Amino acid sequence: MRLAWALVELPERTLQRLQLPEGILDVVMRARLVKDGGPKNRALRLVRIVLRDGDADAIAQALREVHDPPRKGATAPPSPRGEREQAVEAWRTKLVDGGEDALTEYVRLYPGADRRQVRQLVRNVRKAKEAARADAVATLLKALRTAMV
Repeated sequence: MRLAWALVELPERTLQRLQLPEGILDVVMRARLVKDGGPKNRALRLVRIVLRDGDADAIAQALREVHDPPRKGATAPPSPRGEREQAVEAWRTKLVDGGEDALTEYVRLYPGADRRQVRQLVRNVRKAKEAARADAVATLLKALRTAMV
């Protein structure tokens, strides 16, 4: 959905630099002409369908390269945000798989964390049915991020 929206909102010149396949480019150009809310959503849905049938990953990569071209010989330094997200994910796994010892270690390292809240959120993740598990994990991750600031 984000890719479809990004393609429709791109300036004409940037869109041409992507060298999209003819079918995808045609649908994107028609969607750019639609201005109203409901019809615009239907046009975006058509773009998403065409992207799904095409190679959306390659197009997304090309879009990233147009916006931020790779530099020769330079390697990107690890982003602090990416490292922080990895740490949050590691703690989520450790807390859900571990027991009280993992919780004690977490609270020791992050004194701002509410021990009871984290314990309850971990319990919710463990007991959640498959349908509700994603919400429970998201809530736990949010609490962990807040405490790890």
